[in-house]
Amino acid sequence: MRYCTGVSRRSVGRGQTERLQPRLQLGERRAGVGVGRRGTQALARRAEGRVDDASSLALEWTIAIGRYAWDAGERETATKAFVRANQLIDDDTPAALRSRALWGLGRGKIGEGDYQAAYDNAVASAEAAQASGERVWEGEAWLLAGMSRAWLGRDGTTELRRGLDLAIAAGDPGCAGHGYQFLVDQLGLHGRRAEALTLAEEGAASAERLGTAATHGSDVRGYAGFLLIDEGRWTEAE
Repeated sequence: MRYCTGVSRRSVGRGQTERLQPRLQLGERRAGVGVGRRGTQALARRAEGRVDDASSLALEWTIAIGRYAWDAGERETATKAFVRANQLIDDDTPAALRSRALWGLGRGKIGEGDYQAAYDNAVASAEAAQASGERVWEGEAWLLAGMSRAWLGRDGTTELRRGLDLAIAAGDPGCAGHGYQFLVDQLGLHGRRAEALTLAEEGAASAERLGTAATHGSDVRGYAGFLLIDEGRWTEAE
């Protein structure tokens, strides 16, 4: 297996962004702007005045803006959107939307460096997703929980494994791709290199099947390559 070839083709968050496109295209039409680094901020500003705060659409819209802004590198805009989304939650909010809003807030907390709050929001998101039967979002939430624990200096591999298993069962390319990347990385950092390399093989094969070989597959091969270099296995790492 040639691990390092093609790592430079990495495209972070491509799977997530693709899932957002229908919502974002709706946003473009409603707001009358294009989506981009400036367009994201414009969408967020115009959304506040055009969507009824009491509606589920307002919550969905705000979460979508937050997700796209995060993937576009607009972290401040993303965090504001995620905070706003959680302000829109009430007792009648469906569990599925509650889960997404909590996930977004947790992601924003990582950006702020509040990793314990990120973990707490991720777990709450996972619980809400489980209650609504949203297995992909439950997986995303457990991945966020695992990475939050890692940022806290703790072992988050249990949470990451749980998230990855949910993603695999759901067959979701983006969630599975991130799950393999994060878990391979964390297993390696915890000295569990044999497990990490075996999982990297599995992750690369999964990416081939799911059509993400040039993105998530490339990433997981890169992580495996670094592990092999650390062990002095240069030929295998090429």
